Amino acid sequence: MNKKITKSLSLILVLLILTSSIPSFAATFPDVPSKHWAYKYIEDMTKKGIITGHEDGKYKPNDSVSYLENLKLISGLITLSTEELNAGKMAYGSLLNELKIDGWAQEAVIKCLYRDVITEAELKEAQSKGLTSVGTKLRPSRLVISIYLAKAMGLEELANSKPVVVLPYKESLKIETKYHRLLSVLIDAGVLNPDGVGDGYFEPNTAVTYKKIQLNLLSR
Repeated sequence: MNKKITKSLSLILVLLILTSSIPSFAATFPDVPSKHWAYKYIEDMTKKGIITGHEDGKYKPNDSVSYLENLKLISGLITLSTEELNAGKMAYGSLLNELKIDGWAQEAVIKCLYRDVITEAELKEAQSKGLTSVGTKLRPSRLVISIYLAKAMGLEELANSKPVVVLPYKESLKIETKYHRLLSVLIDAGVLNPDGVGDGYFEPNTAVTYKKIQLNLLSR
């Protein structure tokens, strides 16, 4: 699977998962000029309805991305049949209503639950921490979203087949070993930069912003 991921696809995936915002279907954004280095990718994904903007029509690239916004973007990598989606709604609809998951995000969360990108326990934990509340300023960590991304890309089996891995990041000993293989396959796929945010650090507990991920992409 990872051999099929080109540099361009890696760029699109990272833009989708780690740098975007949610809702308003503007074709272009006034704060992303045509000369911007990622303009073409943002434009393409906007036309497909995957990347959207804020209600004021702006993209706001410097904003960090919320938990539900990340799941919305990650769900763009998941394809469910009508039957599967209906089954997911039957299985998880009550839970989402109980947790007060906002309507715009419900289908995305259902897709992620159905494909085991996230678990019910993880969703409940996120809700208990206030990560899913409307208008929350709390943000998920880079590590959490990276793990979700690897699962959505179907890289778990490949990760589990790897022998013990050594991550290149300076603070790798502080990252739980159960995540090392998944991070390793993301590095192999070109989605994560082995240099981290540019200085050898992955910064697993920080929220990802456009500026930080831009440094990663431009260095590749």
